[in-house]
Amino acid sequence: MKTDAQIGLFGDMQDTIVPRPSSEADDALGVPRAWRDAHSDEPRAHARRTDPGSSHAAAASVRDIRESQQYVLSLFRKFGPMTDERLVFCVAEDQVPHVKLSPSGIRTRRNELVTLQLVRFTGRRERISTGREARVWEAC
Repeated sequence: MKTDAQIGLFGDMQDTIVPRPSSEADDALGVPRAWRDAHSDEPRAHARRTDPGSSHAAAASVRDIRESQQYVLSLFRKFGPMTDERLVFCVAEDQVPHVKLSPSGIRTRRNELVTLQLVRFTGRRERISTGREARVWEAC
């Protein structure tokens, strides 16, 4: 059942947090997990207001996004400014067994870090293997 807070101005469903099972619902102080998730500064997956309920449920179930973002950020701190192409190469060279990211996933994590203002565009571009110029990114 939708509450007034979940119904938008035009009757659409607002961003909601799908509640976890009751055993995880409250912390030791009785603060509901949904409130903590909504008011946390930690990166988390999300779904658009226009996405179906299954997308909201999928976003709520993502638990390892923070670890993958931290890994990509650590590469910027370890290797310095780089293009997405070099970032993908660094992931392949780093060979961390517990991290499995596709090139597309690596670029997505980098973009999420830009949104979180942890990585920024340097203002420079470099020519990559395709002959095109690509943006150079750096940790903030």
